[in-house]
Amino acid sequence: MPDAAFTIRPATPADLPAILEVFAVCFTGEYVSHSEIWEGRADAAGAPRATAPALLAAELPQMMEDFGDGVQVAESAGRLIGFVAAKIDNLGADDFGVVNDFCVLPEARRHGVGAALLEAVFAGLRSRSVKAVFLESNLRNTNAHRLFHEAGFQPISQVFMKRL
Repeated sequence: MPDAAFTIRPATPADLPAILEVFAVCFTGEYVSHSEIWEGRADAAGAPRATAPALLAAELPQMMEDFGDGVQVAESAGRLIGFVAAKIDNLGADDFGVVNDFCVLPEARRHGVGAALLEAVFAGLRSRSVKAVFLESNLRNTNAHRLFHEAGFQPISQVFMKRL
């Protein structure tokens, strides 16, 4: 798949079924980080739950309404091949962006799709004067980490969990 064989655009509610299909392919144990456990998308051991797509389906319409440029899709030959879902948050200081979900189908990876999705979200955040964006990733998701570093992300903390 050549780099020019895809387009990036803001998601619409009509994209939800295709977004959920991409999510179902990508949501593996390697994807799960602490927020998926907190939100109930994965169990305490980090195994994805079957209810995870329904939880995402419940979140995305509100994310699209609150920050339309934060939910972007990548298409190739009329097929959705990736998406990113981000929001703007504020916990008392400056507004910041949070990438909640980021999925690219395995066959579309390493062709610039992920970088283009992130850049589209960055542009939307900049247009709202947001100066920082955060994301989290499973420690084993090393291919994604390479992309995040290339996109300018730097690690700033590490989350620890103890099972009781």
